[in-house]
Amino acid sequence: MSLIDKAFEAFNAHDIEKFMDFYDESALHYQPTQIEPIKGRKAICEDYIKSSFTPFPDAHIKKVNAFGQGNWLCMEMIFEGDSYWNSSTIRK
Repeated sequence: MSLIDKAFEAFNAHDIEKFMDFYDESALHYQPTQIEPIKGRKAICEDYIKSSFTPFPDAHIKKVNAFGQGNWLCMEMIFEGDSYWNSSTIRK
């Protein structure tokens, strides 16, 4: 099993501590919805909890493509999950 597959396995198991072990303390996490990257393991962990695991209790990812060069890694993935946000949970 590749290192990337092990990271995906930890994410899909919602084992945030094990998943974050794959990130260096100085990692940069680029998101298409943010202008600047998220900087550092702690901030990245908080973002995953806030944007993935909390609103999507059944969050999981599927690898489409992954490649790396030197200490850079790029992953294309499909994120799936049912959000607990729905019309009955939104305050009116």
